[in-house]
Amino acid sequence: MAAVQRLNGFGLGLLLAAFAVGSGDPAFAEIRASGKNGLKTEVNGQRGGRCTKGVCRIGGGTKAGKNTFHRFKNFDTRGAIKRVKFDTGGQRNLFVGVTSAKGTWIDKAVTLSSKANLYFLSPGGIYLGKGAGFINVPKLSLSTADQLHFSEGVFDVFQSKSSNLRDFTTNPLPGVFGMRRSDVEEPLVLKAGQLPGIHLDGINISLDEELLVDSPGGQVDVSGSRLDVGTEEVGGRIALTADAIDVDGESELVATGTSGGGLIQVGGSWQNSDPSVRQAITSTIDHGAVLDASAIETGDGGEIVVWSDITNQLSQTLVSGRLMAAGGLLGGDGGRIETSGFHLDFPSIQVNTKAGEDYINGQWLIDPYDYVIDSGNATPIENALLNGIDVTISTLAPSFEADGTTISGSEVEVGSITANMGPSIPSGNPSTGTLTLISDGDIDINSNFVNDSGSGSLILDADGQINVTALVDWDPGASGSVELNGQEIISSSSGILNIQSGVLKVGTKTNSNPGDFEGQLTLSSGVALEKNGPGEFVLYPLSDSSETDNSIRDIILNEGKLSVQNAYALRTNGSPYSGTIYFRGGEFSHGSATDFSSNFSAEA
Repeated sequence: MAAVQRLNGFGLGLLLAAFAVGSGDPAFAEIRASGKNGLKTEVNGQRGGRCTKGVCRIGGGTKAGKNTFHRFKNFDTRGAIKRVKFDTGGQRNLFVGVTSAKGTWIDKAVTLSSKANLYFLSPGGIYLGKGAGFINVPKLSLSTADQLHFSEGVFDVFQSKSSNLRDFTTNPLPGVFGMRRSDVEEPLVLKAGQLPGIHLDGINISLDEELLVDSPGGQVDVSGSRLDVGTEEVGGRIALTADAIDVDGESELVATGTSGGGLIQVGGSWQNSDPSVRQAITSTIDHGAVLDASAIETGDGGEIVVWSDITNQLSQTLVSGRLMAAGGLLGGDGGRIETSGFHLDFPSIQVNTKAGEDYINGQWLIDPYDYVIDSGNATPIENALLNGIDVTISTLAPSFEADGTTISGSEVEVGSITANMGPSIPSGNPSTGTLTLISDGDIDINSNFVNDSGSGSLILDADGQINVTALVDWDPGASGSVELNGQEIISSSSGILNIQSGVLKVGTKTNSNPGDFEGQLTLSSGVALEKNGPGEFVLYPLSDSSETDNSIRDIILNEGKLSVQNAYALRTNGSPYSGTIYFRGGEFSHGSATDFSSNFSAEA
């Protein structure tokens, strides 16, 4: 292995120091094809040649079906080089391996003679600076991997020979299955903040289909740049994958189209549903950054994911930018946005998944490990709801089913949701979004949740208990609902459920000794209480005043047991209960309270 120019710990350490200060002397910039260990790559007509100024023309290479492979000792366009032109020979895919420990530096246009996908593998790092551009490149993949896997075998940046590659006629395997970084010869010791990486600095590039920027075990930084991917009609795909990803406040990631939004993935895929997308440990979107996957005129909004591995206790997702996946102004549903990580924070985030008129607004999914709604994040959630965007906060463990796809991961302890500050939606807001809290632990409502708008449902779904210690005053509209599903539904005496319209659905899982709902339950005229689930729901208000007793209308018993523990538990507007109890299944228990048999009905 000594003769192979593979980066070991020492060489990579030198590289990191160089990248940290953006050094490397442009005066020595050159494009030089590998000679003895090359892949028949020609520079300005010479196999194994070099170019230091003017237009650098690249040809030759090793052809295999629709693929051509190149290897360069150096690829640095700074200095007197004006541009780089690849002769594709009509091939569909170009694969470029750069062996230099100083990495790849591009600040000039790279032009292909005909449309072809370009894969750049540079284990020493990649730096794209102002002036960089890619012409006739529908799909661009930039990676610090030193191996690219195909179904026929492996293209190794340092070792592969022409004779090894002639059978590599298919497309490479996608994402993490294809781009891999092999083990270095010596242990790698890095100082704090040092990672091999890809740096996009001050660039403005446009591609038709896809941009993948991948640094396995390293970092990806986007600074002062605009990355625009997609045709005029349909947005494309932008994927940034690495251990650490940062998009600064002067950057834009754009995957828009006049008839449909595209896909933007930072640090992972939707609920980690695509295993080919490498998961980040830290993903940061700075204040001022824009991620836009909207449909402009017609069609549905696209998808944006900002993710870090939710099974890793070190993972962190910080989002402070503007994320948009809106539907077309002339017609189209809103898209979906996910912000997830073991530790998650989104101060000053702005989210837009609104739909065109008469279409369906989109979704914002918030998926941390544990979550506390407080003064730092309540405002963005409230603003999204006010704009008609459905907001879902989920702390489900990483093994569950979403959108028909089974999501698998390591076993972790259950997460919980604690609401120390809730939304306050005023009347007169015509299209409030639905707020959904999902937890594989408990949900604690410790602050008022108020919605007077007459639209937008509230759904609380816990594998553990739901504990209400504050006011939940919610008006979801006649077609809406308030739904509480948990192992048990309990409250302190200060807990109040006031449902102004729609239906209140209470679902309890199997529970042998459930706690009591000791607060006040008030249902406005026309609002029914629907009992679901095999467990028991116990009404036991601690108040002994007719002014604070429960006020309940019709009850629909679908499953499980509803227990009434005292005379104040089942009343209507301060008077004896006047509603009807419909038995569709389940059990009703009134203990020593008033006999309610006259209110029973077997009608559905």
